[in-house]
Amino acid sequence: MATCKRCNEDFGVTLAMIKGFNFSTNRCANCERENHAALLRFREAFKAFIADLELTEDEWWCLKNGASAELLDWDEAVRFVKTESIFFLLSMASLEDSFKFRRSPEQFFLFEATFNQLVNALGVSKSQISTAISTVQALRSFHAERHQKNIEFERHLQAEKDRREREAVQREVARQRVRDEEKQRIWNAIMSEFNGFQ
Repeated sequence: MATCKRCNEDFGVTLAMIKGFNFSTNRCANCERENHAALLRFREAFKAFIADLELTEDEWWCLKNGASAELLDWDEAVRFVKTESIFFLLSMASLEDSFKFRRSPEQFFLFEATFNQLVNALGVSKSQISTAISTVQALRSFHAERHQKNIEFERHLQAEKDRREREAVQREVARQRVRDEEKQRIWNAIMSEFNGFQ
């Protein structure tokens, strides 16, 4: 007995062979054609979504829902776009490398998290995108160093600001002392004149 996993139709062994039942995928010939057409549509949607070298959460949701609506097995759909996935991930890393001086370390760390999620979600083996992974690792070192320098620079700026504020307070205290001494001198002069009149 052979049952098509897509349309759930039961075929006898003889009828399955006559009708072209695919025993490796457990689909009848008609469902094989429909499944292949759905995979082609999935590939076109995937290519359209990654054309800007981004794959947003909304686009990912659309792909998953589209695959489900087309009765596609998700793992099979992802395997079907493996070549496009590899090109996409390599291009993402290359583009990020070209923007490394324009991106903040925080922007890179967000990119890296997204990149790693996509590597896992798209089922791409790391050996297939070793160039991209090497690029991302080099970028991580670059941005970690920039991040450290930014922290040191911010500490230096804060220390300089604190120093200037302390000096401003000290100058104000000194000016106030001079004003108080001047007031006291004037008061003393007035008092001595007043005492002289008596």
